[in-house]
Amino acid sequence: SKNRFGRIMKYIGDHYTTVTLEETAQRFGYNPDYLSVRFKHITGVSFTEKVRSMRLDQAAHMLMTTEMTIEQIASAVGFHDKSWFMHCFKQSYGMTPAQYRRTNNQECRASAPIPK
Repeated sequence: SKNRFGRIMKYIGDHYTTVTLEETAQRFGYNPDYLSVRFKHITGVSFTEKVRSMRLDQAAHMLMTTEMTIEQIASAVGFHDKSWFMHCFKQSYGMTPAQYRRTNNQECRASAPIPK
């Protein structure tokens, strides 16, 4: 059972941009309601919360490491609605994606060595 759940988590991680509970349940031979309950019992968060967290973590990484626009990043990590992405990001990180990018870029510059 643990091995199967590990495979489910890997699958979710590999497909976080498009994965759904229904599709995952079908792929692994579960009823979606059963998988939802088991998932929450094992992880402490819902399937949707876990996927959203994965998407937001990747978005935060992309904000710091790419020049992609916020809209491009939102789409790339699986959010189809930019305003919903902005809402979720702010709820999770306490600031907008633009503020996050600015703050983290300033921190990176502050910790970079001063050229001679």
